Amino acid sequence: LPIDAVVDGLHNNTSLRSLLLWNCRFDEKAFEALGEALRNNKTLRRLNVGGNFGGSVGVAALARSLVTSHVVGLNISLNGVKDDGMEEVAN
Repeated sequence: LPIDAVVDGLHNNTSLRSLLLWNCRFDEKAFEALGEALRNNKTLRRLNVGGNFGGSVGVAALARSLVTSHVVGLNISLNGVKDDGMEEVAN
């Protein structure tokens, strides 16, 4: 799945509540784009981005976007996240 298609879908989404993006080979840039799309999304509740290449920087960018999103369930496992990235998620 190209990240652009996912981002476009999230911008226009009015019904999707759960999204599984496991092992899509998404990198830091993809996580940043995904985070931007989630900022204004009102319907998504669960997001699984495990098994990608988000790293600490990408996961931190995604975590910052969740402050204004409606996501209540998040899987970021197996993304090569270091302690600094996990601190961003925890805050």
